[in-house]
Amino acid sequence: MTQATEAADEDMLNTIQAAKRLGISRRMLYELIAAREIETIRIPSSRTPGRQGEHRIEPAEIERFKKRNRQRAIA
Repeated sequence: MTQATEAADEDMLNTIQAAKRLGISRRMLYELIAAREIETIRIPSSRTPGRQGEHRIEPAEIERFKKRNRQRAIA
């Protein structure tokens, strides 16, 4: 693995970090993931081979979600 790849991997957020950046609960984040509002990368489970494990979310995906859902206040 190159240093650039390792740096990119470190930039990925787990669900706790992503929920915190959005100011929502982890449960709400999982609902957004299930509704395909937020794209994730699934990391294979080390405990159960062949099974998908944790979600990882790119910080840019959080920003795209915010941009898509940003609304101006109505006066």
